[in-house]
Amino acid sequence: MGRRFEPGDINRFASLGGVALSPRGDMVALTVAKPDTSRDRYDSRVWILDADKGAPIYVTQGPSDAGAVWNPRGDLLAYHRVSDDRRRAELRLVDVGRGTDFAVAELPAPPVSKVWLSENLMVVALPTRLYEEEPGVHVIRSWPLWFNGRGFVYNVRLQLYAIDTRGGVVERVTRDEYSYTYIAPHPRGDRVLASVIKDPAQPYRTALAFVSIDGGYEELGLGRDLWVGPLAVAPSGRLAALFGRDNGKGRGFAAHVELWILDLESGGLRSATRSLGLGVSRRVYYDLRGPASAEPRPVWVGDEVYFPLSKGGRYSLYSYSTRSSSVEPVIDGDFVVWEFDAVEGVIAFIRVGAVEPAELWIRRGGSLYRLTRFTVVIEEYEVSHPHHFTFRASDGAEIEGWVLEPVGGKEGEKHPAILWIHGGPKSKFGWSFMFEFQLYASHGYAVIYCNPRGSDGYGEEFADIRGRYGERDFKDLMECVDFAVKSFGFIDPKRLGVTGISYGGFMTNWI
Repeated sequence: MGRRFEPGDINRFASLGGVALSPRGDMVALTVAKPDTSRDRYDSRVWILDADKGAPIYVTQGPSDAGAVWNPRGDLLAYHRVSDDRRRAELRLVDVGRGTDFAVAELPAPPVSKVWLSENLMVVALPTRLYEEEPGVHVIRSWPLWFNGRGFVYNVRLQLYAIDTRGGVVERVTRDEYSYTYIAPHPRGDRVLASVIKDPAQPYRTALAFVSIDGGYEELGLGRDLWVGPLAVAPSGRLAALFGRDNGKGRGFAAHVELWILDLESGGLRSATRSLGLGVSRRVYYDLRGPASAEPRPVWVGDEVYFPLSKGGRYSLYSYSTRSSSVEPVIDGDFVVWEFDAVEGVIAFIRVGAVEPAELWIRRGGSLYRLTRFTVVIEEYEVSHPHHFTFRASDGAEIEGWVLEPVGGKEGEKHPAILWIHGGPKSKFGWSFMFEFQLYASHGYAVIYCNPRGSDGYGEEFADIRGRYGERDFKDLMECVDFAVKSFGFIDPKRLGVTGISYGGFMTNWI
């Protein structure tokens, strides 16, 4: 019999993210962050592993390293190290062949994104102040004023900078008041494709533009009102893949983020996923994600685009063929593909299971294998396996949910239960490990969780409850509890509690 979870045990688990395969697929880099309770921070380092055997090739010194990207030749890996005061950063390179790790440039702020344009030239997006202020004084000239978790943002834009890694020269490329939120290199090596927020008061509306390293700006007409997120240019330079939300649908944030294919020569734009009725955003809960996580993006391999798809409790990897316009599952099952990268013949992905914290896996040809054991500590614990269920709501819709049974319970015993409600509301629960739920199960509580109306992973009509919070979603939650009580005899109907986060906190008060 294994250990039971205690609150402090969360500090024993690592967070994985930032997966980057080398161009030949022989090495894979990722960021591993571990809690450092003595300093009240995460210790974050970049690992370079043999993509076949998993043997470590190199590990950076930390304690605040992240953002690994390979140069096109695959002999240099760039990453950044954030200063102790979190205000500055150092761009560093690992020369794998020589075994050297050295600083290239001092950056005035930690980079939000970075890409290689050629073997020695990089473009980074850095938070940049529009104007200087006296210490302790805020001069506010624009909105938005503040983002939770980031602080004041009114005087900051994401601007682009070019860095020659041979000499460490940092040159500012853009000098406007736009924010270049997502960037992708063009194979020509002299420009990036960028998603651009022109009005900070409307961050959900973006432009798409080519920005050249000499500061040239060429905006592309899309013919649609889109929010454009992560993006990538095909190796041919003719097509681009975009994650985008169509504001023209009139569903606000309830509209799915879709995979779009843009012909950069003709300007033709089409959704590759609209017929599926599902989105590509990662909205599934996993509470050991930590600071290492990176945002999923489309990845080109030849004429195919690899992308994630949110379907029910799954978050899986799919491919879209530009030749046949077909969509096919690549890695799919009752688990979550948290992040991925792909090159010809190799896919590296972080897999999270219902009772398995994140680990790095490899698919090479017909072989599929786990490469790492960073969270092997889970084997010390007695883990509760979720009971999956679906039920028909009173209006006929199918609702998906799960119940965790308390560990160590005896036949015929009844236990108190907690209804746990996710945020969003357009997020979801799924086949992913939740430390908090296991903590409750270790201490005698059953945990009920489901995806009521408003959740991601289903249709847009299912997700769109704007202006109706506390109506159909409330009924779904109450009917879920009723179903769970009737279906699982270990739940005590006289001892039920409710909690949640964000929108789940609203629903807790409403209930």
